[in-house]
Amino acid sequence: MNEPTPRLTSRKALQLWGLLLTPVALIFAFAIFRVGQRNRATMEQRQNRVLAQDALRASQAVADLYIRAAEAARALSVLPAGSPASLQVLAALSADNGQAGNVSAEYKRLLFSSARGKVLHFERDRQSHFRPSPCTPGLCDTEIAGAAHEIPVGKAILGRPLRWYRPESEPEGPDSGTVSVAFRGENGVVVVGVDYRSLLQFLKLPVFPYNPRGDLLEDYEKGNYIYLLDRETNVIAHPKHWHSAGLDRMTFAPVTPATNDDETGSHPLNFRAYREGKLRGYFDRFLSFSLLPGEVAVFRASNLSGMDRVISIAPVSLPTSLFVHASMAGFVGVGCAVEYFKEPEEKMLPYY
Repeated sequence: MNEPTPRLTSRKALQLWGLLLTPVALIFAFAIFRVGQRNRATMEQRQNRVLAQDALRASQAVADLYIRAAEAARALSVLPAGSPASLQVLAALSADNGQAGNVSAEYKRLLFSSARGKVLHFERDRQSHFRPSPCTPGLCDTEIAGAAHEIPVGKAILGRPLRWYRPESEPEGPDSGTVSVAFRGENGVVVVGVDYRSLLQFLKLPVFPYNPRGDLLEDYEKGNYIYLLDRETNVIAHPKHWHSAGLDRMTFAPVTPATNDDETGSHPLNFRAYREGKLRGYFDRFLSFSLLPGEVAVFRASNLSGMDRVISIAPVSLPTSLFVHASMAGFVGVGCAVEYFKEPEEKMLPYY
């Protein structure tokens, strides 16, 4: 006599289905995970490309500023040194000289240096007129004028920014500094001093993630900022003004760069001079790159407060057709907090 086939209870049926479906569910979950990983990687690649493009765009804007100054000096070199016409031309160029990536190049100093050693110096007043003025010790770049006498006629040379150093304990205020560009003409050298505040305007350029720019220090703490370096890796413009290179008001000599974290509030930053501390890994990573014009490096690093940032570095390169040196004029760094490199919530970001 055949025994009746046992019937599956609801619990046993669920257990059986669970055993059958578990591998399928795991495979499905793993597939979703891998798709999510690929989507995230793709999105981060796109974000990296945007950040790289921002650095390249800003570096070209800085180069345009220097090129425009060199062209102004070249135009003045064909006019009589210190003539009313030359002063009017520079005043007009400073008032309306086009835009260098949303930054207008304003000129503050003018120096003529003849082959016989005669020097004429002018400074812009509050009415934007250039008046004869004695050279301010330390801030009048006579060094670049002397160097420009040694370059070929028809070429320009870029000087270093000259400004008073302000430590963290001293609030940033009106700045009388300039960055000089010298051009050697047939009759001597013309030096045009670009107002240092023009460099500070680059810090306000919109960069990823394109939040509205407000207070630069607040933007920096949120992980959205730009900084500028010269060719010697001195910081020359930064949201934290005490990181930027400057001169001692008493000695007129450059303030020595910080060598460790304890000195960062009272000494400027130089990526090579910094010896030990939280920024050493960041700076070593930067110094490991040998960037050519048009190239950019994107890497991850942490700042003094320990916040992770994605950093994009692009060189500022000048045309050898105008400038005598083929070397880089400096670098532009763009920083973005790592937390921005997550899936966007409810807003569209302008990925290219």
